[in-house]
Amino acid sequence: MKKDKSEISIAEASRTVIQSKPAVLNAMTNGIVNYSALANMILDEVLELVNREKVHIDAIKMALMRYSEEIKDRKLKFDEKIANVLIHSKLQLKNELIYFSVSKRAVIDSNILKLISDYDVYFQLIEGTNSFTILADVELKDKIIEILNEKNILLMNEDQSGLILISPSEIIDVPGIISYVTDLYAMANINITHLMSCYTDTIFVINRKDATKAFELLEDRILILRNLKNIKNKK
Repeated sequence: MKKDKSEISIAEASRTVIQSKPAVLNAMTNGIVNYSALANMILDEVLELVNREKVHIDAIKMALMRYSEEIKDRKLKFDEKIANVLIHSKLQLKNELIYFSVSKRAVIDSNILKLISDYDVYFQLIEGTNSFTILADVELKDKIIEILNEKNILLMNEDQSGLILISPSEIIDVPGIISYVTDLYAMANINITHLMSCYTDTIFVINRKDATKAFELLEDRILILRNLKNIKNKK
């Protein structure tokens, strides 16, 4: 049964509003928020959700402070799990790759998989809802176009590199790892062209001009996490 607006508490309404604002949520998680100012900022939205004309601003402030402590504790636990996966991960960089989005029917009707046995080079094939994605060594470009026919190719990106994060199996159950890496790249102004995964391999497809920077950035972060782990273990 759906809740009526009048049944929503101030605390629940405050959380709902904050959850719709990722930047604010991130600031709260890191403890860099003026809660009085934030309570005033979301007042109108909270009033709308609780279906009241007035709400004491201190009630919203207290709800925000309690929620902040809750998400900070949760983030600390997640951060430890994320760090543990990354500490035990390895990186590989594959250059000179090409990316295709191809009509699903064209792939199904083709013998594209024969390329795997005929050529000992990088080749990934992933099925989407209406198309297939191919990430392959640039050496296969002409063969792929020949097999699938150019008219069936929806998108082709050349000069791509694949940064492959090879992780332990725990990555499957730990939330936030992809977000951790994508945030790292976003802050460094590195665009991820495509994102793919295969069991414990996570493949960040990046323009070749940014590939070395992306590799070094993530490698440095992994080394920092390993050093912090060693320092913690020595205490």
